[in-house]
Amino acid sequence: MFKLGRWWLGLPLIVSLLLALSLSYQVSEAEAPTTILSQLGTQEYLTIQNLEDAIDVICEENNFPYFSLMKNIASCESSYRHFSDGGVLKGVVNSKDVGLFQINENLWSGKAMELGYDIYEVEGNIRMAVWLAKSDYNGFNNWKASEPCWKK
Repeated sequence: MFKLGRWWLGLPLIVSLLLALSLSYQVSEAEAPTTILSQLGTQEYLTIQNLEDAIDVICEENNFPYFSLMKNIASCESSYRHFSDGGVLKGVVNSKDVGLFQINENLWSGKAMELGYDIYEVEGNIRMAVWLAKSDYNGFNNWKASEPCWKK
């Protein structure tokens, strides 16, 4: 007859450990976008790759499939810059255009605040840009002036 011994007494502990490891891995994956977005406030973190990753995350959160187009707009509007020497990047043609996506503060700051977005912060600027692109408020026409650049 085969003797089992008492190894099976440790089975609940083994199962618990495996389950805990599995859950911690899933939490880490879920927190990745939050980590990317939470680090956007630091200027030294604002590399093109990190900004592109943040655009991807926010587009995905909003079920908005135009990741590449949004990246092209950011590149054309601000050369992937949100800040300048004097603070938030202001438009050359229109000084009321601010940040990465050159959101016009006269037109959109009220709506942005209503939505809980701060267009003077990188994440809020990206979120407002995605909201504008998805909305019936002219969609991508909000960036009509730079269309020859981003529609290539």
